[in-house]
Amino acid sequence: FELNSSMGERIELSLDDFPIHIQNASGQEEFPIINGTKKLSRWFIDHKIPWDKRQTWPVVYNAKNELIYIYKCGFKKSVKSNNITLFMLK
Repeated sequence: FELNSSMGERIELSLDDFPIHIQNASGQEEFPIINGTKKLSRWFIDHKIPWDKRQTWPVVYNAKNELIYIYKCGFKKSVKSNNITLFMLK
């Protein structure tokens, strides 16, 4: 998968986040919404993502095994840092 900063897709990382790892989503990942949390499997259903694409949907974890980004989902864990660098993953 590719992150495109011109379309607003970027992950802001700090040195503490490395090494990051990218893996296929299980669908059981939970991310915060306004009034609680939502499972990624529910997001897939709401957005009519086909089953075959769900099997290879990328999610990004940091070194502490915390979910920091779900591709095209709108979930980006905010990172507070004075020295933020943009890393492009291709």
